[in-house]
Amino acid sequence: ADAMSQRWRTGPSLTPLRGSVGWRLLVSVLLFSSAVTLTLTAIQLALEYRRGVDRIDSRLVDIDRSYLGTLAAGLWRLAREYLQIQADGILRLADMRAVEIREAPAHADALTVTAGRRAPRAVVAREFPIVYRVHGDAQVIGSLYVEATLTGLYRELMATALVILVSQGLKTFLVSLFILYVVHQLITRHLVALADFVHGYDLRQPPPPLRLPRPARQKPDELEQVVAAFNAMCANLQQAYGELRVREAR
Repeated sequence: ADAMSQRWRTGPSLTPLRGSVGWRLLVSVLLFSSAVTLTLTAIQLALEYRRGVDRIDSRLVDIDRSYLGTLAAGLWRLAREYLQIQADGILRLADMRAVEIREAPAHADALTVTAGRRAPRAVVAREFPIVYRVHGDAQVIGSLYVEATLTGLYRELMATALVILVSQGLKTFLVSLFILYVVHQLITRHLVALADFVHGYDLRQPPPPLRLPRPARQKPDELEQVVAAFNAMCANLQQAYGELRVREAR
């Protein structure tokens, strides 16, 4: 009887915070939410990158439509100053990095007008033939090379990623804390009460039946079923302990 009583008095200690159900739930929610946030952020950045590149391509197409006619007239007259003004104007457009107008066919004295400086990487480049009509015949008299940089697009993507990660990270953290609070109120604190009850149970001086620290419910839930099972088990153990004491006293 003493051995049985000692076994019931010796219960498991309360689980530390890092091994608790709430802590593992918080970590699991944070990890899963972080993975989802990173995946959605990567998808959104990929879409933003594609839209940014398409925007630059559209700007290059607009240059083809807007400038080639005037450039052909200036190049036919070999008007260097006029061509330089046009090249500088193209360079002032958003994301433009370098502009080069070359006379064709190439030779030692061929006219070349440049603006800006070419970048070693992260660029979108296009080369358009400059066509001039002579007596109704289209002749290629030169070419226009235009180079757009992706540096501005990368900067926008970095800013977008930072905003998304900070806002989503803060939202994930707050939602995780709220979930942890709800789980603690609904489950974890009652599990602690169950553990305390079992830990302090003494067959020689049985405590009152276990009751959870919450208002009574009209319809028993899972925790109430566990409490009822605990109380029934304790009653059976108390009855068996009493019968054992009676037999030993004879």
